[in-house]
Amino acid sequence: MEKTACLWGRKISDEARSNRLRTDVAAWRGDGERRLSAGAALILLPTLVLIAAVGGYLLAKRMLRPVQQISDAAAQIGERGDLKKRIELGEGGDELHQLADRFNEMFARLDEAFEKERQFTADASHEMRTPMSVIMAQCEDALSGEKTGADYREALSVIHRQGRRMNRMISGMLELVRMERKTDRYAREPFNLSALTESVCEDMALICEKNIALTTDVEPDISITGDQTLITRLLGNLIGNAYRYGRENGHIIVTLHRAGSAIELTVSDDGIGIAPDQQKKIFRRLYQGASERSGDGAGLGLAMARQIARLHGGELTVVSEEGKGSAFTARFPMQ
Repeated sequence: MEKTACLWGRKISDEARSNRLRTDVAAWRGDGERRLSAGAALILLPTLVLIAAVGGYLLAKRMLRPVQQISDAAAQIGERGDLKKRIELGEGGDELHQLADRFNEMFARLDEAFEKERQFTADASHEMRTPMSVIMAQCEDALSGEKTGADYREALSVIHRQGRRMNRMISGMLELVRMERKTDRYAREPFNLSALTESVCEDMALICEKNIALTTDVEPDISITGDQTLITRLLGNLIGNAYRYGRENGHIIVTLHRAGSAIELTVSDDGIGIAPDQQKKIFRRLYQGASERSGDGAGLGLAMARQIARLHGGELTVVSEEGKGSAFTARFPMQ
Protein backbone atom coordinates (compact mmCIF):
# COMPACT_ATOMS: atom_id res chain seq x y z
CA MET A 1 0.00 0.00 0.00
CA GLU A 2 2.79 2.35 0.95
CA LYS A 3 4.60 1.59 -2.30
CA THR A 4 1.47 2.28 -4.32
CA ALA A 5 0.97 5.63 -2.64
CA CYS A 6 4.53 6.58 -3.35
CA LEU A 7 4.17 5.72 -7.02
CA TRP A 8 0.92 7.67 -7.19
CA GLY A 9 2.57 10.74 -5.61
CA ARG A 10 5.50 10.54 -7.99
CA LYS A 11 3.10 10.36 -10.94
CA ILE A 12 1.27 13.46 -9.73
CA SER A 13 4.59 15.26 -9.23
CA ASP A 14 5.69 14.37 -12.77
CA GLU A 15 2.42 15.62 -14.20
CA ALA A 16 2.77 18.87 -12.25
CA ARG A 17 6.29 19.38 -13.53
CA SER A 18 5.11 18.62 -17.07
CA ASN A 19 2.25 21.12 -16.75
CA ARG A 20 4.60 23.75 -15.33
CA LEU A 21 7.03 23.12 -18.18
CA ARG A 22 4.26 23.52 -20.74
CA THR A 23 3.18 26.69 -19.02
CA ASP A 24 6.73 28.03 -19.04
CA VAL A 25 7.13 27.15 -22.74
CA ALA A 26 3.82 28.85 -23.61
CA ALA A 27 4.83 31.91 -21.61
CA TRP A 28 8.20 31.99 -23.35
CA ARG A 29 6.54 31.68 -26.73
CA GLY A 30 4.08 34.50 -25.84
CA ASP A 31 6.93 36.73 -24.73
CA GLY A 32 8.79 35.96 -27.93
CA GLU A 33 5.82 36.76 -30.08
CA ARG A 34 5.22 39.99 -28.18
CA ARG A 35 8.88 40.95 -28.51
CA LEU A 36 8.75 40.09 -32.22
CA SER A 37 5.54 42.13 -32.69
CA ALA A 38 7.02 45.06 -30.80
CA GLY A 39 10.17 44.95 -32.89
CA ALA A 40 8.20 44.75 -36.12
CA ALA A 41 6.02 47.62 -34.96
CA LEU A 42 9.07 49.73 -34.18
CA ILE A 43 10.32 49.12 -37.71
CA LEU A 44 7.05 49.29 -39.65
CA LEU A 45 5.38 52.22 -37.87
CA PRO A 46 7.98 54.87 -38.87
CA THR A 47 8.01 53.40 -42.39
CA LEU A 48 4.24 53.62 -42.65
CA VAL A 49 4.27 57.15 -41.27
CA LEU A 50 6.92 58.15 -43.80
CA ILE A 51 5.01 56.54 -46.68
CA ALA A 52 1.78 58.22 -45.57
CA ALA A 53 3.52 61.59 -45.31
CA VAL A 54 5.14 61.28 -48.75
CA GLY A 55 1.92 60.00 -50.30
CA GLY A 56 -0.13 62.77 -48.68
CA TYR A 57 2.35 65.39 -49.88
CA LEU A 58 2.30 64.09 -53.45
CA LEU A 59 -1.48 63.80 -53.43
CA ALA A 60 -1.90 67.30 -51.98
CA LYS A 61 0.60 68.69 -54.47
CA ARG A 62 -1.27 67.08 -57.33
CA MET A 63 -4.62 68.34 -56.06
CA LEU A 64 -3.30 71.87 -55.45
CA ARG A 65 -1.45 72.13 -58.78
CA PRO A 66 -4.51 73.66 -60.54
CA VAL A 67 -4.80 76.21 -57.72
CA GLN A 68 -1.13 77.11 -58.22
CA GLN A 69 -1.68 77.41 -61.98
CA ILE A 70 -4.61 79.75 -61.38
CA SER A 71 -2.53 81.80 -58.94
CA ASP A 72 0.45 81.98 -61.32
CA ALA A 73 -1.73 83.03 -64.26
CA ALA A 74 -3.45 85.73 -62.20
CA ALA A 75 -0.05 86.98 -60.98
CA GLN A 76 1.32 87.17 -64.53
CA ILE A 77 -1.74 89.03 -65.74
CA GLY A 78 -1.41 91.45 -62.84
CA GLU A 79 2.31 92.03 -63.38
CA ARG A 80 2.36 92.17 -67.18
CA GLY A 81 -1.14 93.43 -67.86
CA ASP A 82 -1.60 90.63 -70.41
CA LEU A 83 -5.36 90.06 -70.39
CA LYS A 84 -5.09 87.67 -73.33
CA LYS A 85 -3.43 85.01 -71.17
CA ARG A 86 -5.69 82.15 -70.12
CA ILE A 87 -5.57 79.44 -67.45
CA GLU A 88 -4.95 76.07 -69.12
CA LEU A 89 -5.98 73.13 -66.93
CA GLY A 90 -6.96 70.75 -69.68
CA GLU A 91 -10.14 68.71 -69.72
CA GLY A 92 -12.15 68.37 -66.54
CA GLY A 93 -15.43 69.21 -64.91
CA ASP A 94 -14.57 69.50 -61.23
CA GLU A 95 -14.85 72.65 -59.15
CA LEU A 96 -11.30 73.81 -59.93
CA HIS A 97 -11.84 73.50 -63.69
CA GLN A 98 -15.11 75.41 -63.34
CA LEU A 99 -13.27 78.10 -61.35
CA ALA A 100 -10.62 78.33 -64.07
CA ASP A 101 -13.33 78.67 -66.72
CA ARG A 102 -14.95 81.51 -64.74
CA PHE A 103 -11.57 83.26 -64.48
CA ASN A 104 -11.01 82.86 -68.23
CA GLU A 105 -14.45 84.31 -68.95
CA MET A 106 -13.71 87.24 -66.63
CA PHE A 107 -10.34 87.87 -68.32
CA ALA A 108 -12.03 87.74 -71.73
CA ARG A 109 -14.63 90.32 -70.68
CA LEU A 110 -11.96 92.56 -69.17
CA ASP A 111 -9.84 92.26 -72.31
CA GLU A 112 -12.83 93.15 -74.47
CA ALA A 113 -13.68 96.13 -72.25
CA PHE A 114 -10.10 97.45 -72.33
CA GLU A 115 -9.92 96.98 -76.09
CA LYS A 116 -13.12 99.00 -76.47
CA GLU A 117 -11.73 101.74 -74.23
CA ARG A 118 -8.46 101.84 -76.18
CA GLN A 119 -10.36 102.00 -79.45
CA PHE A 120 -12.61 104.73 -78.06
CA THR A 121 -9.59 106.76 -76.91
CA ALA A 122 -7.95 106.38 -80.32
CA ASP A 123 -11.15 107.32 -82.15
CA ALA A 124 -11.79 110.30 -79.87
CA SER A 125 -8.24 111.56 -80.38
CA HIS A 126 -8.60 111.20 -84.12
CA GLU A 127 -11.98 112.96 -84.22
CA MET A 128 -10.76 115.82 -82.02
CA ARG A 129 -7.56 116.32 -83.98
CA THR A 130 -9.34 117.41 -87.17
CA PRO A 131 -11.37 120.34 -85.75
CA MET A 132 -8.45 121.37 -83.54
CA SER A 133 -6.14 121.44 -86.57
CA VAL A 134 -8.66 123.61 -88.45
CA ILE A 135 -9.02 125.98 -85.50
CA MET A 136 -5.25 126.29 -85.05
CA ALA A 137 -4.74 126.87 -88.78
CA GLN A 138 -7.38 129.64 -88.82
CA CYS A 139 -5.89 131.28 -85.74
CA GLU A 140 -2.37 131.20 -87.18
CA ASP A 141 -3.58 132.59 -90.51
CA ALA A 142 -5.51 135.39 -88.79
CA LEU A 143 -2.45 136.33 -86.71
CA SER A 144 0.04 136.07 -89.58
CA GLY A 145 -0.55 139.60 -90.85
CA GLU A 146 -3.04 142.34 -91.53
CA LYS A 147 -6.41 141.02 -92.62
CA THR A 148 -9.62 142.64 -93.71
CA GLY A 149 -12.75 142.53 -91.60
CA ALA A 150 -14.23 139.95 -93.97
CA ASP A 151 -11.16 137.73 -93.52
CA TYR A 152 -11.47 137.88 -89.74
CA ARG A 153 -15.19 137.16 -89.91
CA GLU A 154 -14.53 134.16 -92.16
CA ALA A 155 -11.86 132.84 -89.78
CA LEU A 156 -14.15 133.29 -86.77
CA SER A 157 -16.98 131.59 -88.63
CA VAL A 158 -14.80 128.53 -89.29
CA ILE A 159 -13.56 128.48 -85.69
CA HIS A 160 -17.12 128.76 -84.41
CA ARG A 161 -18.32 125.94 -86.65
CA GLN A 162 -15.51 123.62 -85.58
CA GLY A 163 -16.02 124.57 -81.93
CA ARG A 164 -19.69 123.65 -82.15
CA ARG A 165 -18.74 120.34 -83.72
CA MET A 166 -16.36 119.60 -80.84
CA ASN A 167 -18.98 120.66 -78.31
CA ARG A 168 -21.57 118.30 -79.84
CA MET A 169 -19.04 115.51 -79.81
CA ILE A 170 -18.03 116.04 -76.18
CA SER A 171 -21.64 116.40 -75.04
CA GLY A 172 -22.60 113.24 -76.91
CA MET A 173 -19.71 111.27 -75.41
CA LEU A 174 -20.56 112.40 -71.88
CA GLU A 175 -24.24 111.56 -72.36
CA LEU A 176 -23.36 108.12 -73.73
CA VAL A 177 -21.01 107.39 -70.83
CA ARG A 178 -23.69 108.43 -68.35
CA MET A 179 -26.18 106.09 -70.02
CA GLU A 180 -23.70 103.21 -70.07
CA ARG A 181 -22.90 103.67 -66.39
CA LYS A 182 -26.49 104.58 -65.53
CA THR A 183 -25.29 107.48 -63.40
CA ASP A 184 -28.32 109.56 -64.41
CA ARG A 185 -31.82 108.82 -63.22
CA TYR A 186 -34.06 108.56 -66.24
CA ALA A 187 -37.83 108.75 -66.05
CA ARG A 188 -39.71 105.46 -65.95
CA GLU A 189 -43.33 106.10 -66.76
CA PRO A 190 -45.87 104.51 -69.12
CA PHE A 191 -46.57 106.38 -72.34
CA ASN A 192 -48.15 105.81 -75.74
CA LEU A 193 -45.32 104.78 -78.06
CA SER A 194 -47.61 104.83 -81.10
CA ALA A 195 -48.53 108.49 -80.58
CA LEU A 196 -44.90 109.41 -79.88
CA THR A 197 -43.72 107.70 -83.07
CA GLU A 198 -46.32 109.47 -85.20
CA SER A 199 -45.39 112.82 -83.66
CA VAL A 200 -41.64 112.40 -84.18
CA CYS A 201 -42.13 111.24 -87.77
CA GLU A 202 -44.34 114.23 -88.57
CA ASP A 203 -41.59 116.57 -87.38
CA MET A 204 -38.77 114.64 -89.10
CA ALA A 205 -40.72 114.56 -92.40
CA LEU A 206 -40.33 118.36 -92.58
CA ILE A 207 -36.59 117.90 -93.17
CA CYS A 208 -37.27 116.49 -96.63
CA GLU A 209 -33.54 116.17 -97.26
CA LYS A 210 -32.55 114.88 -100.72
CA ASN A 211 -36.27 114.86 -101.54
CA ILE A 212 -36.61 111.67 -99.47
CA ALA A 213 -40.18 110.75 -98.55
CA LEU A 214 -40.85 109.65 -94.95
CA THR A 215 -43.90 107.40 -94.38
CA THR A 216 -45.19 105.46 -91.38
CA ASP A 217 -46.98 102.21 -90.63
CA VAL A 218 -47.82 102.41 -86.92
CA GLU A 219 -50.06 100.04 -85.00
CA PRO A 220 -52.22 102.13 -82.65
CA ASP A 221 -52.29 102.07 -78.86
CA ILE A 222 -48.91 100.48 -78.20
CA SER A 223 -47.60 101.60 -74.81
CA ILE A 224 -44.33 101.01 -72.98
CA THR A 225 -42.75 102.19 -69.75
CA GLY A 226 -39.63 104.30 -70.05
CA ASP A 227 -38.22 107.73 -70.80
CA GLN A 228 -40.00 109.56 -73.64
CA THR A 229 -37.05 111.90 -74.21
CA LEU A 230 -34.64 108.99 -74.72
CA ILE A 231 -37.03 107.11 -77.03
CA THR A 232 -37.50 110.34 -79.03
CA ARG A 233 -33.72 110.61 -79.35
CA LEU A 234 -33.44 106.96 -80.44
CA LEU A 235 -36.04 107.43 -83.16
CA GLY A 236 -34.58 110.79 -84.22
CA ASN A 237 -31.09 109.30 -84.50
CA LEU A 238 -32.31 106.41 -86.65
CA ILE A 239 -34.35 108.65 -88.97
CA GLY A 240 -31.53 111.20 -89.20
CA ASN A 241 -29.14 108.38 -90.08
CA ALA A 242 -31.54 107.20 -92.81
CA TYR A 243 -31.68 110.72 -94.28
CA ARG A 244 -27.92 111.07 -94.17
CA TYR A 245 -27.22 107.87 -96.08
CA GLY A 246 -30.38 107.76 -98.19
CA ARG A 247 -30.56 108.24 -101.94
CA GLU A 248 -32.00 111.17 -103.85
CA ASN A 249 -35.79 110.80 -104.17
CA GLY A 250 -35.59 107.77 -101.87
CA HIS A 251 -37.91 106.49 -99.16
CA ILE A 252 -37.83 106.03 -95.40
CA ILE A 253 -40.46 103.83 -93.75
CA VAL A 254 -41.01 103.79 -89.98
CA THR A 255 -43.02 100.83 -88.69
CA LEU A 256 -44.24 99.99 -85.18
CA HIS A 257 -45.90 96.64 -84.48
CA ARG A 258 -46.41 94.03 -81.83
CA ALA A 259 -44.46 90.86 -82.65
CA GLY A 260 -45.25 88.04 -80.25
CA SER A 261 -43.98 89.04 -76.82
CA ALA A 262 -42.06 92.03 -78.18
CA ILE A 263 -42.61 95.46 -79.67
CA GLU A 264 -40.68 96.21 -82.86
CA LEU A 265 -39.83 99.73 -83.97
CA THR A 266 -38.12 99.69 -87.39
CA VAL A 267 -36.63 102.44 -89.55
CA SER A 268 -35.98 101.25 -93.11
CA ASP A 269 -34.41 103.09 -96.03
CA ASP A 270 -33.40 102.33 -99.62
CA GLY A 271 -30.04 104.07 -99.36
CA ILE A 272 -26.47 102.95 -99.89
CA GLY A 273 -26.58 100.14 -97.33
CA ILE A 274 -23.80 98.87 -95.11
CA ALA A 275 -21.03 96.43 -96.01
CA PRO A 276 -21.21 93.11 -94.08
CA ASP A 277 -17.82 93.69 -92.42
CA GLN A 278 -19.03 97.02 -91.02
CA GLN A 279 -22.44 96.00 -89.68
CA LYS A 280 -21.11 95.12 -86.21
CA LYS A 281 -18.71 98.06 -86.08
CA ILE A 282 -21.28 100.78 -86.77
CA PHE A 283 -22.57 100.56 -83.17
CA ARG A 284 -19.14 101.42 -81.78
CA ARG A 285 -18.69 104.85 -80.28
CA LEU A 286 -17.20 107.35 -82.76
CA TYR A 287 -17.04 104.73 -85.50
CA GLN A 288 -17.33 106.12 -89.01
CA GLY A 289 -17.64 103.73 -91.91
CA ALA A 290 -16.35 103.98 -95.44
CA SER A 291 -15.89 107.39 -97.01
CA GLU A 292 -19.28 107.31 -98.71
CA ARG A 293 -20.90 106.89 -95.28
CA SER A 294 -18.86 109.56 -93.54
CA GLY A 295 -20.37 112.94 -92.98
CA ASP A 296 -20.72 115.69 -90.43
CA GLY A 297 -21.84 113.30 -87.70
CA ALA A 298 -19.60 112.34 -84.81
CA GLY A 299 -20.31 108.61 -85.05
CA LEU A 300 -22.27 108.55 -81.76
CA GLY A 301 -25.87 108.31 -83.01
CA LEU A 302 -26.10 104.55 -83.42
CA ALA A 303 -24.10 103.80 -80.28
CA MET A 304 -26.45 106.06 -78.33
CA ALA A 305 -29.55 104.53 -79.94
CA ARG A 306 -28.43 101.01 -79.00
CA GLN A 307 -27.70 102.08 -75.43
CA ILE A 308 -31.15 103.70 -75.14
CA ALA A 309 -32.75 100.47 -76.35
CA ARG A 310 -30.79 98.48 -73.75
CA LEU A 311 -31.77 100.90 -70.99
CA HIS A 312 -35.37 99.96 -71.81
CA GLY A 313 -34.67 96.24 -71.70
CA GLY A 314 -34.46 95.92 -75.49
CA GLU A 315 -31.89 95.67 -78.26
CA LEU A 316 -31.09 97.43 -81.52
CA THR A 317 -30.13 95.37 -84.58
CA VAL A 318 -29.55 96.03 -88.26
CA VAL A 319 -30.26 94.15 -91.47
CA SER A 320 -28.60 95.68 -94.51
CA GLU A 321 -27.56 94.93 -98.05
CA GLU A 322 -24.95 97.07 -99.68
CA GLY A 323 -26.47 99.21 -102.41
CA LYS A 324 -30.07 98.37 -101.47
CA GLY A 325 -30.64 99.92 -98.05
CA SER A 326 -30.80 99.22 -94.34
CA ALA A 327 -33.39 98.41 -91.68
CA PHE A 328 -32.68 99.23 -88.03
CA THR A 329 -35.01 97.51 -85.55
CA ALA A 330 -35.38 98.32 -81.85
CA ARG A 331 -37.10 95.46 -80.01
CA PHE A 332 -38.63 96.13 -76.61
CA PRO A 333 -40.25 93.59 -74.28
CA MET A 334 -44.02 93.71 -74.15
CA GLN A 335 -45.24 95.44 -71.00
